[in-house]
Amino acid sequence: MAVNFQLRDLMHPMDRTARSALEAVPLLQTAVAAYSKVYSDKVWRHFLLSNAVRLGPRQLPEYYRMLPPICDALGIAVPEMYLMAGQPNAMTIGREQPMIVLYSELLECLDEQEVRAVIAHECGHIAFDHVLYRQMAQLAGLGGVTLVSMIPGVKQVSGVAMLALQETLLNWQRKSELSADRAAAMCTGGPDAMRRAIFHMVGIPKWLPGDVDIEEFEAQTHEFDAFKSNSVWNKLINYETRSMSTHPVPIARVKYLQDWTKSDSFRILTGAMDERRQLAGARCAHCHVQIRPDWRFCQACGTPVTPVLEARSTPAALEGRAE
Repeated sequence: MAVNFQLRDLMHPMDRTARSALEAVPLLQTAVAAYSKVYSDKVWRHFLLSNAVRLGPRQLPEYYRMLPPICDALGIAVPEMYLMAGQPNAMTIGREQPMIVLYSELLECLDEQEVRAVIAHECGHIAFDHVLYRQMAQLAGLGGVTLVSMIPGVKQVSGVAMLALQETLLNWQRKSELSADRAAAMCTGGPDAMRRAIFHMVGIPKWLPGDVDIEEFEAQTHEFDAFKSNSVWNKLINYETRSMSTHPVPIARVKYLQDWTKSDSFRILTGAMDERRQLAGARCAHCHVQIRPDWRFCQACGTPVTPVLEARSTPAALEGRAE
């Protein structure tokens, strides 16, 4: 029986709860309106065109080709993707015209499947409509100065209300990462690629010599859980550790991901996503534009597509054609 794939089913419950709490803050919509007047997709795109390299069929195609199938699986339009110098990380900006940014050291630290997981993670943020609030949370994470100054009548806004908005934004931002990790697991067939990516981004790049054991890293989750449950003081330390970052602590991300991919929910949603991939159809091997069954050549780049389509045909379809 076919299962209807719903993004809401993929979203982490803590993301949903934190987002509901965020959208209940009265000051949020005032901040959104003010932010939108200052920052636009046009501003971000101009910055990237000026300072980064846009990937495509003729610019590092080995990385660009990972993007369209992920977008098909999540049901989103293919965003622009850029590469720029920086630490092993990635981000997504732009709400109406999302743009993914990969930083150069990320490609040095991760293998191909791990890079694919990171791209799927960023596409998850687009699919879940995380981008606007995450951009605002980044400003709040810088001390809130920019966030405060852009809101009209800020002198009349209670300092307590502003702090509440900032804390709620940052809390939601951390929870939103868990949904994006789930998207990565769905698009790469399981948690392995994303958990390895987290492992390498924490501090052990793929090229580092020596004995490396990811299972030892994952074993830290047991000590992490035991520590935070031992006493009120330990819980306070755990809270402070979490609050210092815009992301969940890496070991918690690994644990949440591992626990979810052992569930029936993951198994059911994986089957539903496989069906969505099949319905999306074939793409050109060169430029990744979706191709129609009656095309002999890609209408975007001219690449022959007949062999690709024949390879996707079933024996029954071929027999019917012979008749």
